[in-house]
Amino acid sequence: MLGPTVNSAARGGRLRESNGMKAGLQGEPGSSGRPPRGVGLNARSIAAAILLLGLVYVGVVFGFGYGGHVSETMLSLQDARQYQAVADWLVHGGPTRATLIRPVLYPLLLALSELAGGMCGLWIVQILLWLAGGVLLFGALRTLTQRTGAAVVGLLVYASNLTLILLTLHAMPETLVTFGLTAYVWVTAARHRLGTERTLLILLALSAALAATKPSYVGLFLVIAAIEAVRLVRLSSSRTARAMWIVAACLPVFLQLGIMASRHGVLGLSTIGGAAIRRYAGPELYRQLHGGSLGEARAQVEPMSDRQLASMALASPGTTVGVWLRLVRKNIRSRSPVTDIPAPHPGLSELMQRLNASYLVLHLVMLLPTLALMAVLINRRHWQEVAQLALLAVPVVWVMATAGLTFLQGDRIVLPSLPVWISLYAVVLAAWWRMLTTSSSSTGGS
Repeated sequence: MLGPTVNSAARGGRLRESNGMKAGLQGEPGSSGRPPRGVGLNARSIAAAILLLGLVYVGVVFGFGYGGHVSETMLSLQDARQYQAVADWLVHGGPTRATLIRPVLYPLLLALSELAGGMCGLWIVQILLWLAGGVLLFGALRTLTQRTGAAVVGLLVYASNLTLILLTLHAMPETLVTFGLTAYVWVTAARHRLGTERTLLILLALSAALAATKPSYVGLFLVIAAIEAVRLVRLSSSRTARAMWIVAACLPVFLQLGIMASRHGVLGLSTIGGAAIRRYAGPELYRQLHGGSLGEARAQVEPMSDRQLASMALASPGTTVGVWLRLVRKNIRSRSPVTDIPAPHPGLSELMQRLNASYLVLHLVMLLPTLALMAVLINRRHWQEVAQLALLAVPVVWVMATAGLTFLQGDRIVLPSLPVWISLYAVVLAAWWRMLTTSSSSTGGS
């Protein structure tokens, strides 16, 4: 009699542990099919999040004197002036080479905002994007973790990033891209309500818009597009209708490809990737292999063909990987490019650099728990939870990987991944906490 009882208790413990893990990853609905009480967004939580974000924004932007210099800061960075050149081309036409390296989606927002209210109009739009991103992140975290406390902590991490706040005062796409990735997280969190088909379609549209804003996100787009292509092939019915929706979701990418082909005869979203490799990663690798200054290395790398660059990288794989890792670390720990515009703020600059250094430590600490959770889920064949974790992990991995191709850009290269890794780590910690507490309670009960 004792044997079956013990086995049943063990099976019950494993089942409770499994359910605890699923709840930690999914924000699992209750037995009624509705989300658990307190999960997601309501009028009170939206108002509270906006109030917190508003107080932080006013304190930073006006408390430190940035708000009175909008006209000076908006186009102070060289990249911002390139985006402005594309915006001017969209409105007035005329010759410009900036469309070779700057896709049109953010300049379109820039042009429309300027037509509505000048530089202040753009500033207001970017403030709204920053606020909306914070609210969506808060709602996503409540859904993913089923813990309001975890959502508040995540929102505070988001709101404490000075670079993201101050980039609302610059004609740069990071605010838009960060909002896009926050929307990506929110849609991933809402997949039970939206359904798998609709979730993937929205994620495809978001990733297409991201790729048409910053081509470095083309990898994320291709991953989601590949998933959609496989699912389309497996469909037994309604294949044509689904294909039409997929094409519609990819329109931002098709638009950018058309502009590049018609204006420059180039097949691609932009030439910025190749330019970054030739100006930053390639010369840095050359310096490590042959010595010399950055300027000398650039002069040697510039005339190289793509095949020669690839051969140089593959000939010394250890050095290549070392350079890539060093550049990733440098970009994560880098100083903010905007805290000292228009006037120096050494205290804020040092604070942001310390915060970035803490991000690097956090990434290293969370690497093992994230990989271990993925391994556990795969071992237990919890494929829905594997998909959830993978959808959050892919953007983070991609942003960090592409950060190894450039430098001297400040922390804005890895900045847009902020809401994604906040959500990823919250999900991982919530899942492990529920597994451990469920396991403890089942052991105690037996």
